[in-house]
Amino acid sequence: ELPPFIKSIKEGWHSSLQAAAVVVSLYLILSFSLNTHVDMDAFDDMESSAKTIVLIVSYGGIIFNYSATIGALCLSDRVASFPLLAKFRPFNEHELQPQLGPRPISTVLEQVNAGRIFTFLYVHFMISLFLGILCNFFQVLIFIGLIETRVILVVMTIAVAFSLLSLSYFVIWC
Repeated sequence: ELPPFIKSIKEGWHSSLQAAAVVVSLYLILSFSLNTHVDMDAFDDMESSAKTIVLIVSYGGIIFNYSATIGALCLSDRVASFPLLAKFRPFNEHELQPQLGPRPISTVLEQVNAGRIFTFLYVHFMISLFLGILCNFFQVLIFIGLIETRVILVVMTIAVAFSLLSLSYFVIWC
């Protein structure tokens, strides 16, 4: 049985990873659907280099989002096995939570014996997630740049930059 504090963290991570798998799958669908438009007649007169860039970010979005989806599912499975892997010291009845110290995430991972595999999967998932998201944003911006006016492209570029600000939290947190 996990201590209540660790159990709460485990359940939160498990829910987050399941949601991440669903969201990244939606990014995958977006990448794939935008990629199919490159083959449409409207893009036949597109410059070869522009079409190459569109295809690179489209395929990159597909590949990285596949990778992030698989990574989220693997991490979710690993988090679900925390009770089996855990090696806890006995807690005092009156102790509400373990002493976490300066690096709480690392302390929790050590207490549940997550190991290097978990860390590797987590880093791999985060890199795939970020690259997939960046590919999706660049894919959309390139499409906008090819088919819309410059004003719309500038406004959407500002919107994308603003949207990416929230990712900085995860980069700093990781």
